[in-house]
Amino acid sequence: MKKYLLFFLLLSLQFALKAQSDKTPFMTKSLSNESIKDVEVETSGGSISVSGVTSDARVEVYITSNNNKQLTKEEIQQRLNDKYNLDISVANNKVRATARLKEKMTDWKKALNISFKVFVPRNVSADLSTSGGSISLTNLAGNLKFSTSG
Repeated sequence: MKKYLLFFLLLSLQFALKAQSDKTPFMTKSLSNESIKDVEVETSGGSISVSGVTSDARVEVYITSNNNKQLTKEEIQQRLNDKYNLDISVANNKVRATARLKEKMTDWKKALNISFKVFVPRNVSADLSTSGGSISLTNLAGNLKFSTSG
């Protein structure tokens, strides 16, 4: 019985990991024509990943419902417009990606998990903050400041 349980758990884990890797971004912003030295990312309900790359610099935004309900792209866009300020911009060699609530959320079933994957040159400084997700740093060599309460 333990063997069957272990097999089932491993199989479930494999499907969960595959589902994570098959996600397509809600939005992608190319940074290929930008000179980037700093990265600032802030979100309240999602994860942040920053990776040093040699080409194809970009920011990918992944958005899911807070209650794991499948939403269409149109439903997500409507909630973004109504409840959030989402900003992805570049100024003075700094990439800024932020997702903030416009006002206090009263119905958490309507909340969104907004995660960022940032691909930038290896030698950048980063200031990252999330209150509800994880932070992942890969192949970076600059000053790195990050905080999460999740």
